[in-house]
Amino acid sequence: MSRGGGEKQLVLKGNYYAATLSPDGKALAVWLTAGTTGKSDPKIWISSPPGSAPRQYQPVVIQEVGSFLPVYLRFSPDGKQILVSLTRGSGLQLWLLPFPDGAAARGKPRRILVKAMAGGDIPSVNWMPDSRHFVMGFAPPHSPTQIWMADTRKETIEPLTAGEGERRSPAVSPDGSEIAFDSSDSNLDIVDIPVSGGLLRPLLATSRNELFPAWSPKSSMFAYVTDRSGRKEIWLKSTAEGWERPLVTQHDFPEDETLWLLTLAISPDGSRIAYSRVSNKHMGELWISPLAGGSPLRIGNGKAYEIGPAWSPDGKWITYFSTDGGVMKAAVGSSDAPVSLGLRDGCENPAQWSPDGQWIACATGDGVELVSPDGKNHRTVGKRRAYITWSRDGKEIYALGHVEGGKWRFGAIDAQTGAERTIYEYPPEVQFSTAFNPAFPMSVSPDGKSIATTIVNVRSDIWLLEGFERK
Repeated sequence: MSRGGGEKQLVLKGNYYAATLSPDGKALAVWLTAGTTGKSDPKIWISSPPGSAPRQYQPVVIQEVGSFLPVYLRFSPDGKQILVSLTRGSGLQLWLLPFPDGAAARGKPRRILVKAMAGGDIPSVNWMPDSRHFVMGFAPPHSPTQIWMADTRKETIEPLTAGEGERRSPAVSPDGSEIAFDSSDSNLDIVDIPVSGGLLRPLLATSRNELFPAWSPKSSMFAYVTDRSGRKEIWLKSTAEGWERPLVTQHDFPEDETLWLLTLAISPDGSRIAYSRVSNKHMGELWISPLAGGSPLRIGNGKAYEIGPAWSPDGKWITYFSTDGGVMKAAVGSSDAPVSLGLRDGCENPAQWSPDGQWIACATGDGVELVSPDGKNHRTVGKRRAYITWSRDGKEIYALGHVEGGKWRFGAIDAQTGAERTIYEYPPEVQFSTAFNPAFPMSVSPDGKSIATTIVNVRSDIWLLEGFERK
C-alpha cells in the first residue's frame, strides 16, 4: 500500500507470517510459516523484485517444522543486513543476516546478544539510522517489557524506559531523534463460556495474570497458572469450597529457574496434572505432578520444544506437540519412544482426545482433523479456523474463532457429519487470549455446561520518547 493511501495490492501469496521491504524497495524478505511438504522448511525467503518467485535465503540458518510466533524481520536502513528476532526450541534468538545481493553477500550470518538477552521474551525490534544500533521492546526474566537500545558491535543492551506496565513495538523517527512506542497495562482473567450460549461468566479475575485453566474431570476443582507471587506457579482452586493453594512452584525445580508454566491437563482420574515448563535450561519440557503433592516426573524426550499435553480417557497415553515430530503420542510411565501421529504442523491449540478414545482432534487452518490413536485413519470436519475442545458426550466439538468484524464465534461441529452450528457471537471488545501459541486453553467443566478459557484486559496508549542519548 502506498504511504499516501489508496488501494492495497497483493504482492506475494503464501503461508507467510512476517515481511520486510528493503529501503530501496527492490527486495522483500519473508518468513515462511509452513511449506507444502510437511517436512522441515527453510524459514527465510527473498523475493527480488517484490512479487517475483521467492528463493531461499542462503545459507539456510533457520529451518524447522512449523514456527514459533511472533517473528520480526527488519531490513537495516543501509539495506545491507536483515535483523531477525524469534523464538526457537532453545529459546530467544536474534540473528543478523547479510543481504544476499551485492557487496554485503560476502558477510556471514551471526547470532547476536546471546548472553545479554538470555531467558527473556522475544523482542519487537526497529533499527536506528546508523544501521548499527536498534531499539526493542524486551522483557528480561520476571520483569515487564521496556524499551532498550542494543549495540550490534559491542553486543550490549541498555534500558531507555522503566516503570510499571508494558512498553513495546518501538518505531524510530527517520532522523533517530524520537522513538514512538505503545505502553499498556494488561492482565489475563479466567472466564466461563456457557455451552448453551450467553455472556461470559468470571471464574477467576484479579489484578494479576491467571491463565491456562484445566478442570478436574472428577471434582469442582480446576488448576491454573498465576504470577501472584511474582513467579509463574500452578495453583488449584475449589469452586465448591472456595480454597486455593499452590501446587507447582520453583521449589519443585531447585536447580533450574522456571520462566513459564503452560498448557495444563488434569488426568481422567483427577490424581495428576500434566504441563509444559519453560526454564533457563529448556525451552519447553513436559512434566507430570501429583495433585496431592510430590516430585514432578518428566515425560517426552526433552530434546525439543514440547507443549500441549492431553490425556487419553483411560489415562494411559498423552499426546503433545513437539518440534521434532509434530503431534506425538507417549505411553505414560513407559520408556518406549514417543511416536508421531503424522500431524507435523501441529494444531491451533492442544490436540484433544474424544471421550470414547476413538479420535484425536487437531484444529487446523481449514477445519478440524480427526486422527485415530494409531495414526492410520484421518478425516476432516468443519471448515473454519478455530480453537476446539470436545463436548462431554463426545457428539460435538466446540469451536471458538474469529469471524468478520473482529467478532468471536462460538459454535459446535457435529463429530459425525461435520455440520456446524453457531451458539453465540462475542463482540470485538471481548479479547480471548493467552500468553503462548499454540496454547489456547479450552477446558470443559465436569458437568459439561461450560468451558473455561482466558481473556485479556488491555488499556494502551502511544507515547513519544525524546531526549534520550543518541547512538
